[in-house]
Amino acid sequence: MAHARSGPVSMLTEQSRMHPAICGLVSDTFYGGQLTTVDRIADRPCPITPASGALSAPVVLLDLPPLSRTRVQAFETFEGTSPCNRAEAAALFEALDRLSPANGATPTLAILSPYTAQCRLLHARVSSRVDPETRHLNGFASPKGDGVFVQTIDSFQGGEADLVVVSTVRNNQKMGRHALGILGDRRRMNVLLSRAKHKLVLVTSTGFLKNAVKWSEPGRGPGHDLEFLAALLRRIDLMAAPDDPDANPTASIIACGEDGKVVQ
Repeated sequence: MAHARSGPVSMLTEQSRMHPAICGLVSDTFYGGQLTTVDRIADRPCPITPASGALSAPVVLLDLPPLSRTRVQAFETFEGTSPCNRAEAAALFEALDRLSPANGATPTLAILSPYTAQCRLLHARVSSRVDPETRHLNGFASPKGDGVFVQTIDSFQGGEADLVVVSTVRNNQKMGRHALGILGDRRRMNVLLSRAKHKLVLVTSTGFLKNAVKWSEPGRGPGHDLEFLAALLRRIDLMAAPDDPDANPTASIIACGEDGKVVQ
């Protein structure tokens, strides 16, 4: 791996884990576009097959509507002090049901969330689906082969999987940083988005994120501490609708309803 050095600081500039499209997303969001991918990764076959075209992109965003004065359904609820989001869980499993291993492969799958309450909710649904003999979920193996698919950011730091599905949970009517919780933590979000080798599925609400960033620090422009979230959303928009008309989209944005079901 190559590094750029300046005094005692060493920054990774070349990576060999992520699909180039996922690397581009992480690079633009967190590294100012300086992170690149080694050539051999581009030719690596994908071991995951989607059941529909919308899920074929290496980056997929399942986009739930934000809360508003006219939409009173509470997406975000709490178990003690930890939030969970059942609509996101429904969207997550709908996506998983449309993905399968390719050509006899056994790709690995990690289901990640920043919050323990959401992880408990997801684990309860996963446990009933895991094959008791193979410990596989829909043909996918867990990252360590132990049947554990659902983890928090902190517990999965340093891990990787062929397919990573992320539930961000937060979707509320609070303002700015108070609305975001852990999603406002740049370091943890970097971990959350950089674990996937072949496909990243992100379940969130772009409308909620945009509102939270907009009202985080009124009067301050690019460079404030939540600008990375705005950069994330801009990059996904560009990947889904590239400026070059001959370029293939490397991301897809799939609208979901209030119940988490994909809008047909």
